[in-house]
Amino acid sequence: GGYRLLDVDNRFVVPYTVPMRVLVSSSDVVHSWAIPSAGVKVDGVAGRVNQVGLSFFGPGVVYGQCSELCGVNHSFMPVCGEVVSCEAYALWLLPKNCPVGSTLWGNCCDWGYMLLCGLGRGVKWCGGLYWGWWKFFGYYFMVMPVKWTVDSTVVVVTGSVHTCCDFFDWGLWFLKSPSAACNHAAIKIDGWIESLFMTVVVTPIEITWNAFGTIGSVIGKAGRGLIQLIESAISELSGPDETHTKRAVCEEVRVWMVRFYRVMASRFRGD
Repeated sequence: GGYRLLDVDNRFVVPYTVPMRVLVSSSDVVHSWAIPSAGVKVDGVAGRVNQVGLSFFGPGVVYGQCSELCGVNHSFMPVCGEVVSCEAYALWLLPKNCPVGSTLWGNCCDWGYMLLCGLGRGVKWCGGLYWGWWKFFGYYFMVMPVKWTVDSTVVVVTGSVHTCCDFFDWGLWFLKSPSAACNHAAIKIDGWIESLFMTVVVTPIEITWNAFGTIGSVIGKAGRGLIQLIESAISELSGPDETHTKRAVCEEVRVWMVRFYRVMASRFRGD
């Protein structure tokens, strides 16, 4: 039995006479990691990492609590740690049956997996960009010209037939009423000029404007894809969730920390 609302199931362990650095963060709201007997109080803020130094001069058990009003379970957030000797800390950090670190094959597998994931994302992004380019090229340089040619041919043939029929009717009308037929001819010629202006000047401008808009959208999608790729790579290491990349990096950090600790312990023991 420990103290009620102060003891925990999994205590943190630190060695005495050895300066330690504690990294504090939060996954939800603002908390405060506090140990009054050590004079430590540091806020845990979601999305940020604060640090605080710990240094004890003797063994013992230290208690603390969350010192920031964080919610309904604020009073049920204790902090408890054990201050032990360097030998006991070494046994806690690296038990006898725990290997020193991953083998060369394990490291190769881990980094190979991360490399394959990165290559997969890169191939997916490049494939999307490649498909988008061919979609743009095929639509504006293959489909649109053929469609425009067919539509123009149909319009020209249909217009020629209608023009011949209208001209025949206009000739009969001119024989009956020359003045009215001439007024009608002037109106028709004005409409032809307007249609020719729309076809020769306005339509190419509209097609060019739409093409530039599509190019801009393709460039925007490519930029957003690159930003998402960079953000996904950053979130692999900085996100609050457990990921394969983070586990591999933490394992490497643990291995080197254990090696450094063993070297320092041997140095202080005089081995």
